[in-house]
Amino acid sequence: VVAEAEYTAAIRATPRGHPELHTLYSNRSAARLPRDAEAALADARRCTALKPDWPKGFFREGRSLRQLDRLREASRAFRTGKALDPSNKDWDKEVAEAEQLRSAQYPSIARQVLFAFLPELLSAWIRGGDP
Repeated sequence: VVAEAEYTAAIRATPRGHPELHTLYSNRSAARLPRDAEAALADARRCTALKPDWPKGFFREGRSLRQLDRLREASRAFRTGKALDPSNKDWDKEVAEAEQLRSAQYPSIARQVLFAFLPELLSAWIRGGDP
């Protein structure tokens, strides 16, 4: 919380268009995770808007999105970072983790859908299909 306040003060004190403003948003994004992933994501996106060719902004964005379980978007952010920084092998790890979490979601979603409709299905089966 202290770091977040310090970065907020620095952002307010930094003139628009300053060449390093994106780093302040990136650092505040990191300070906000995991406590406030929505705010961290907003900062990460501000960072990437200010400096779209800086890979670390996409790392922050991907981490925030992963925290929010927006895993497809997280993978996309990590892939964008990798395209900007192809020699960094950590991108592959981040993409793989997001994809692994994403693939684990599908059985859980299917189970939730099944349990939501199970009483109605059983009732129809007991009735023999009669309305």
